[in-house]
Amino acid sequence: MSAVIPDNEFLEHGVARGDHFLYVYKKNSALLRPKVRDHIKAFAEQSGWHPSNLTPGSTLEGHLNAPSLFGQMFFVSSAADFTLKDLKSALFGIAHGSFQHHAFLVVCEGSNALEEPEWLQAKDAVGLIEEPTVTIKNYRSVTRYLLKNSDLTGVQHFGEDERFFSRLKAFVHERGRSPLEMSMEIDRIILTEVKSGLWLDERRIAAGRERQVLSERLNQFLDDRSTTTLHPLLSLADSTLLARNEAGRLLVRLFRASTSIVSGSDRRYKRNREGNPAVLPYLIWGMLMLMREHQLLSGSLVVALEHLCQEYHSATKDPDTWFVHEENWQEVAICLQPVELNEPTTLEAGREELRSALAARIRELSHNTQLSWLLPLSTNANGGSDAALEHA
Repeated sequence: MSAVIPDNEFLEHGVARGDHFLYVYKKNSALLRPKVRDHIKAFAEQSGWHPSNLTPGSTLEGHLNAPSLFGQMFFVSSAADFTLKDLKSALFGIAHGSFQHHAFLVVCEGSNALEEPEWLQAKDAVGLIEEPTVTIKNYRSVTRYLLKNSDLTGVQHFGEDERFFSRLKAFVHERGRSPLEMSMEIDRIILTEVKSGLWLDERRIAAGRERQVLSERLNQFLDDRSTTTLHPLLSLADSTLLARNEAGRLLVRLFRASTSIVSGSDRRYKRNREGNPAVLPYLIWGMLMLMREHQLLSGSLVVALEHLCQEYHSATKDPDTWFVHEENWQEVAICLQPVELNEPTTLEAGREELRSALAARIRELSHNTQLSWLLPLSTNANGGSDAALEHA
């Protein structure tokens, strides 16, 4: 194998004979990396290679050249775990067939190793599997593969739907997309623009898109806490306020977007469709939203939102400790208390929906010792589930 092959095409076929495998994935994507790994591990097992773990602190070159009582060994390794000097030595050996053992080496796009001559030699010698950039040239083949392997049922027929492809063509025409972005856009279209097999009216689609933008940008920031994701979120908040000048209305949208993320109701995200419990950072965000409501409404909402995002960034560095820190636990306890609302305002209803979603997630994470003290607060005074959860 000496060619460069997209990972979706690699997975469609049996593994060609080779001693080593190189894989380049995109930052914030790596959609098919687990499948590629499993595909190659199955080949290694059929070839009689013995899977082995890498010893922390040792070199990749050392592992590939070490004596073994078990015959040929197979290592799954990430370039990020080794020094550049070690990688260059290992790649040189791979290029020249110097090792008795075998490696599946994964490298993130942008790694310094990709600029080294040893990488180019190894790639030419053994070939390369890569996560492709989705463009006008390949978006149809990538789409059909993703539809065939989607965990949404009954969607393969969209691979012959020209209206569906026109949506995706516009999406990739702006710029190259990662497979993960493509997968999420495919799911977004199917879940929000089609109902019972029929395309929705364009006006309903447009209204739905406006609601989804905030949720998307918030979700991107919560998952990748960086300036790159924070700026679009704050820009959207600022433009929304300039257009409508209603801080309360924007806060309701933030409450509801946060509720969707905390509760896992946004089915575009695979982890939510599988029903996995929310990770702790989502809970922290939801609680901070409730704890900082006054600041968000009492001054500049955009400035307060930026402060909230910075606080969230700091809190997620050690989420387990955050829940029991003396400066937080009392506020957390207060914000989880249910409130009886006879005729709630839109803002009050949004706040209660988020609180209910948090309570539900805490019960799902009851095995977490850092959250166990919150369990009594996630039920009502009679010991039953909070009725508001049905609404959330």
